[in-house]
Amino acid sequence: MSDVVTILPANATQLERDVEAAAARIGDVPYPVDTLWNPDKCPVVFLPWLAWALSVDLWKSDWPEARKRAAIKRSIAWHRRKGTVGAVRRAIAMLDMEMIEIVEWFQVEAKRDTYAVLHGRPYTFAVNAGLSSRSVSMQMWDELFDAIWEAKNVRSHLMQLRLYLTQHCIAPRIGAAAYFGEDTTIYPYELQPIEQSEETYYGLAHYGAEVGYLYPRAS
Repeated sequence: MSDVVTILPANATQLERDVEAAAARIGDVPYPVDTLWNPDKCPVVFLPWLAWALSVDLWKSDWPEARKRAAIKRSIAWHRRKGTVGAVRRAIAMLDMEMIEIVEWFQVEAKRDTYAVLHGRPYTFAVNAGLSSRSVSMQMWDELFDAIWEAKNVRSHLMQLRLYLTQHCIAPRIGAAAYFGEDTTIYPYELQPIEQSEETYYGLAHYGAEVGYLYPRAS
């Protein structure tokens, strides 16, 4: 305390003297302003405050660091498009959704059976979001709803939200073939020479018979 020039009165309390001593060294505390406002270089512990300063609407504390920095970097461009269909689509895509379909009330005629809830209700819309690489959870559902709510305009109302899972697999392809038939070979006609056998055959037969006559009885 001897090297600190004090302006406190002689009857200052110990707390006041400690505060004065701490404030005297405030210049020694590093303040990296050039990195605090840079989404790529800002320390991780200060990312929530940087997100607040840049008005990041959708923010989750359990996000990976890379997603947090990406959300901060997109904030300015995001606010330029906020309230449009493109903004809703971008907000859903930020959640790594792979299949996104947004249908507004004036587009329902082509898919009237699927989106009957929109028919005759101006300024309503429906969203289908699908996944194929990971499972679906209630947390994901909540994040999807919050993202749409923050991105849409005040006039439009979300009437239908579907989150579905699609499984893709590679099925083996097996083919088989069976062949049945007869093979017939036709050769040209060819005369065969007549050959005489050297063997001689002899035969002898005897025929015998008895003839009887039957006459009428004589008177």
